[in-house]
Amino acid sequence: MTQQDYNWLLENRHILYSSIRMTPQQGAMIFTIYNRISPKYMAYTTCGSCVRTVISLLRQQFEKYTTQK
Repeated sequence: MTQQDYNWLLENRHILYSSIRMTPQQGAMIFTIYNRISPKYMAYTTCGSCVRTVISLLRQQFEKYTTQK
């Protein structure tokens, strides 16, 4: 995860910890970050289970990055 990715997630951490409606730009960004850190590519989609999978991985990586700082 890059510092820029971390900063974006920090500013938008409500996406990681609560079920909210995201803007299309936020949705595209979480998939962009996911594709940078995951070996499995996933195209942007609004599929609920796909979004939960992406958010779950991002939350884990965000917390891991936070504890390493």
